[in-house]
Amino acid sequence: MSFLEHSRFGIFSPAEIQLIQRIFSRLDDDGLLPAAKSDRETFCRYVLSIYQRGMCDEGQLEAFCRVAVKHKYPANCSAEPA
Repeated sequence: MSFLEHSRFGIFSPAEIQLIQRIFSRLDDDGLLPAAKSDRETFCRYVLSIYQRGMCDEGQLEAFCRVAVKHKYPANCSAEPA
């Protein structure tokens, strides 16, 4: 990803980065994130854009991410624990 691609996402505080990382870690622990690095990066950019649009509550953002990742990467859905 080039500098110009990064710059459109703005600057995030350490707390904001930690919030996003916690969500991604839980999704990864549940086997929901795609294996391909490029797909993970694409999904991360999508989540950052949703965060910047105002969905900043960790619980709401994680719930949204769980639905979105299942929609965007349905092959990973079978890996989610019961």
